[in-house]
Amino acid sequence: ASDLPGWTLGLQHERAQRATDTQPAEVGSGPLDANATLLHLRHEGADLRAQGQLLRSRSDGQGAQGAWIDIDGEDGPRRHGLSLYRLEPGLSWAGLTLPSDVQGVTLRSEWRTRQWSAEGSYDWLSPINGSAARGSYASGSAHWRLDRQTRFSTGASVRRFDGNAWTGYLDGRFQNGWG
Repeated sequence: ASDLPGWTLGLQHERAQRATDTQPAEVGSGPLDANATLLHLRHEGADLRAQGQLLRSRSDGQGAQGAWIDIDGEDGPRRHGLSLYRLEPGLSWAGLTLPSDVQGVTLRSEWRTRQWSAEGSYDWLSPINGSAARGSYASGSAHWRLDRQTRFSTGASVRRFDGNAWTGYLDGRFQNGWG
């Protein structure tokens, strides 16, 4: 039994020795030695959850670090969150590539009832090494359950970071005797 209710601490380490790279081969590439260590701390209360993670990786003599913090709170049907992150260039998990060379802040919010739900998030991003301009990513969606057989959804996202992109969708689902 823990003397600190709601707290969780985790530590994970992985080491790869002379592992074959699964990425497309480069001239002179060969087996690699790599390791990574992840430290995770989490606190969960009645309406608030917070967690932080630190990651250190080393692959063939090159080291990188990453850190992120997530905080989520609930207020009735609403849930709000905040994330802060910094992932250095070259970050990997024992040689497997991870998102890297980015730092930023994410705000997210959702609202749920039995019939309706809506979610949205906004990220402010910037590269650590300065090779690309600052940018942002926004997404949102909404779902409406008309009855037990009928459901409608819509959503969209827009990215302005190291290239621009967008996507959107509309979805209608009707259940009948055939499925």
